[in-house]
Amino acid sequence: MRALAILVPLLFLAAGFAGCLQPDAPAPPKDDGKGAPAAAKGCVSSKDTNVTAKTPTWVLNTSKGVMRITLFCEDAPKTTQNIVDLTEDGYFDGTRFHRVIRGFMNQGGDPLSKDDAQQSRWGTGGPGYRITDEFTCKNGTIDARMNEPQYLQRPGETYRYQPCGGALKYKHDKPGVLSMANSGPNTGGSQFFITAAPASHLDGAHPIFGQVADPASLAVNDEINKVPTTGRPTDRPLSPVDLKKATIEWA
Repeated sequence: MRALAILVPLLFLAAGFAGCLQPDAPAPPKDDGKGAPAAAKGCVSSKDTNVTAKTPTWVLNTSKGVMRITLFCEDAPKTTQNIVDLTEDGYFDGTRFHRVIRGFMNQGGDPLSKDDAQQSRWGTGGPGYRITDEFTCKNGTIDARMNEPQYLQRPGETYRYQPCGGALKYKHDKPGVLSMANSGPNTGGSQFFITAAPASHLDGAHPIFGQVADPASLAVNDEINKVPTTGRPTDRPLSPVDLKKATIEWA
């Protein structure tokens, strides 16, 4: 399985990064129904289906501090419900932020990152299924990534499909944007990233489903982004950045 990639600015590609971050297009995956959209009211607790919220808070207790992230359940129902279900199953507990690029983003959510012996495979793990990309349009509708081959990424190309005709409600226009990592259209699973700076080249390629909720949480995200790393191509933190526990706050 290929590592879940995030498109990077041209300055990284010019440095020989293209092979790692521009993988061949995978075959269109079949969505097995996991992470199915919640009712229009918002996300639903997998532990108590009477508990719902339009914008619950995803709380990440990391070795650098606690990050609180508002989830956009109405605007990305399948993506957020998937994260809620995995969180309430304890899926993210004990994982690491396995990839950090200073001034760009922090990536986590790979279950393989719990095991140092699997380090060569970090970035390739997931829950065993794929979910369809969701992009929220300015008019409030959701535009799902199309599966036809003509919309898939080719080597050396950017995505051809323009979700919402380019009129996206959310963009990677500031630090603290929560978005899905993937290896091409419709390949989301459990891996996510949080921006450390504006990254407009990701718009329309990676679905946004949340935003860091407060200045203290942004400061934690910034501390993670400052950790020394191995540099290209793996960008592994030299000292572990642990995601000790993830929870959902419904209030």
